[in-house]
Amino acid sequence: MLDATLEMKSYERTPVRDVSIQRKSEAFGGVFPEIARSADLRNPELTANAVQEMIKNEILKNKIMRIVIDSGTSMRYFLMTNGDRNHFMQSFFRFLGDLGITTLVTIQDSHYYDPTHRSCGVEDIMARGIIRQYRWLQSNGFRLGIAIEKFRGSKHDTKIRRAKITHLGFQVLDGQGRRRGN
Repeated sequence: MLDATLEMKSYERTPVRDVSIQRKSEAFGGVFPEIARSADLRNPELTANAVQEMIKNEILKNKIMRIVIDSGTSMRYFLMTNGDRNHFMQSFFRFLGDLGITTLVTIQDSHYYDPTHRSCGVEDIMARGIIRQYRWLQSNGFRLGIAIEKFRGSKHDTKIRRAKITHLGFQVLDGQGRRRGN
């Protein structure tokens, strides 16, 4: 899994401690003094070609059939200068398409929440499908939902399906969805 520091990491579940049973509290800076500041995490030798080569080597060495890249937004902002970002993302999506494996790239952009400022980015054009996650407030708390927008000849899906996060992971609850705006 790639994170904001652009290094290969594995995902391990960690136990969650109940905050109410903690008897000693201290400032956050004292809890993790070994965490580097964001400005110190930049690797000047890391280039777009190096990231692509690393991914390709891992896929060939481990015979990987599916990959998740979390997040494309961090790669876009930490790896490239302003002028090269769109060119890099186009090249990166083509590279992922040429690998012949299933790829999920997570992207967080604030313009998705404001339809008046919505612009069509490289990710929207190059993606074969978009999965949007929603969160809304109902009378008794927040609700989660998911909508799958398909491209390239598929019918556009306007339903937001309810979802929840459980011990099994992210689960879509039912086939009945709510229409956007309701």
